[in-house]
Amino acid sequence: MNTLRKNDQGNEVLFLQMKLQLLQFEINTSAKFDSKTETAVKRFQSQNHLKADGIFGKNSWIALYLKTAYTRPAIEKTDRFNNILHLHPTMRWAAVKTVFQLQAEGLPFRIHCAYRYPEAQELLYAQGRTTPGSIITHAKPWQSYHQYGLACDFGLLVDGVWIWKNTGAEKAWWDRLHLLGNENGLEVLSFEKPHLQLKNIAITDLKNQIYPPNGDASWKQNLLKSIEGWSAS
Repeated sequence: MNTLRKNDQGNEVLFLQMKLQLLQFEINTSAKFDSKTETAVKRFQSQNHLKADGIFGKNSWIALYLKTAYTRPAIEKTDRFNNILHLHPTMRWAAVKTVFQLQAEGLPFRIHCAYRYPEAQELLYAQGRTTPGSIITHAKPWQSYHQYGLACDFGLLVDGVWIWKNTGAEKAWWDRLHLLGNENGLEVLSFEKPHLQLKNIAITDLKNQIYPPNGDASWKQNLLKSIEGWSAS
């Protein structure tokens, strides 16, 4: 998503206005960033402890995602998480930007899984090998970018049901996901269409604790706790 400010207009402005309406802001869906939109944006920023300058950039988009996204409560480490705060900030922004761009185009994509604990990865790897079901991953624990907060699985959520169909009209939707993801610095795995991960990172570096720069506290603390918990098990 682009940085939006007063007098901008277009589909992204309309998308922003519709999201703010969902949050009960009194605002017109005119597709023009007018004075009323600027006032609503400043209020939203103030409520979310952001600089209330009326300019809707990266941090504001992420805050809007956190306020409006479908979230799935998770208790155990083997549960599926879609909490983007455990993603590395670079991955977090790429994921939010991609999913919002898709939604602005009317495509019902959501983030299905963000951070994944090694305990969950172990269960997924066992499927089709030592437990019933089909093989769905080739990555053991700590061989997946999910364990480092550098990957997301996307899915189509229609009327509360996840859809993985990749034929007909839906094929074009997945192709669009992959195109936008690539433009936003993400790469696709040919054998896992829902999975997008940060580009230009080697799993060997991650195993040696060589991580992308500019990590924040939420990402770092979760990763360290995950490593410590796995080592102690």
